Amino acid sequence: MNRSDPHFGLRPQRPTPEPVGRPSKSSAELQKDELQRKAAEEYARRGINRVYKQELEARQNELQQQGIHPPGELAPDVDKAQLEHYHKSWQEYWQHYYQDYYSGYYDKYFGEVKTKVDEHHKKSTDKLVEMFEDNKKLATQKKRLEDPEAIRRDILNRIVERGKESSFWGKARKHVRALVFAGTAAGLFLFLQFNPVVVGAVKQYLGPAGSASLPSIIEPSSSSEVSKTPSVIIPKIGVKAPVVYDEPSPFNDPVQKAMERGALRYWNTASPGETGNVVILGHSSNNLLNSGDYKYLFVNLKRLEADDIIYLDFEGVRYGYKVTEKQIVPPSEFSHIYPTDVPSVTLITCDPPGTDNNRLYVRAVQISPDPAKNKVVESNQTTEKEVQEVPSAAPSIWGSIF
Repeated sequence: MNRSDPHFGLRPQRPTPEPVGRPSKSSAELQKDELQRKAAEEYARRGINRVYKQELEARQNELQQQGIHPPGELAPDVDKAQLEHYHKSWQEYWQHYYQDYYSGYYDKYFGEVKTKVDEHHKKSTDKLVEMFEDNKKLATQKKRLEDPEAIRRDILNRIVERGKESSFWGKARKHVRALVFAGTAAGLFLFLQFNPVVVGAVKQYLGPAGSASLPSIIEPSSSSEVSKTPSVIIPKIGVKAPVVYDEPSPFNDPVQKAMERGALRYWNTASPGETGNVVILGHSSNNLLNSGDYKYLFVNLKRLEADDIIYLDFEGVRYGYKVTEKQIVPPSEFSHIYPTDVPSVTLITCDPPGTDNNRLYVRAVQISPDPAKNKVVESNQTTEKEVQEVPSAAPSIWGSIF
């Protein structure tokens, strides 16, 4: 008895199973079945090969009729070297194609990788800089916290700054730049618009005074037509403007009103064609807000010199005068408006242009027509008691406002 047997030789006997289905065959029968199966497979294979061979031969015959050689055969007119060149060319083509394809792919791939690496490097650098700045701030704050005196100064400075910001001047300080700019622009505008010295010389040529282009002397027998509108013509300075003869007052306000219509023959002085002194007043400057189109009529009167010619058209006759003297005097000096023994004309304006500090007088004597034929009239000249000062320029913009 085997000691290793746990059942001590008393193994239970399993019952033999009964056969199920068809009965088992012997080895001879199985061998015969196998031979029959292989014979059937071989027969089927030969039949299939025969069918495919017939189809292949038919296809080859059809291709030969069309001039196409079957695979593995060379056409009679194809050189073997050409065929090798053909295959080599195709190989090179596909080699370059795949090389370019993968080269572009890897270039793109590594480009994207490089971009990501650069972005990461930049972010890292920025982060390091930020950390460095934070560390500096922390170090500074730590240092200040360790210094009580610095903390006290910082608190005081913050209190003072907040006090300034909350005050009126602290708030207004933010707008100082805009106010300075606006003030400068406004000042420049006022200077250009209301400074008669700047715009006077320009306005004289742009206004109705126009420009005169006459010969220096016009003979009485000249056939040139003379306007019946009373006017003053000064060729040298381009003046041609109407003259008002119907103002009966010597005082400043009515005189200024009359001078809005042109130059003014002053009250109680002679008229052209009479013996005596024809006194003509005209503005040399003015501000742009005042009325009238002749505010800069005599702005260039100072340019007249001896022997220059002045014309006065009056009642259809043109009278010519030659300049003999020019003088600047105070406003209280008005002897130049008194009668003269020789028929003459005196042009008066304020000087320097843009002010009424002085008066500019230009005296000219009559040269045509013959002054001996002038009408003699009884003098009715103004007296010193009646007029204390020659009228001035029109009031400035500041005078008009205040």
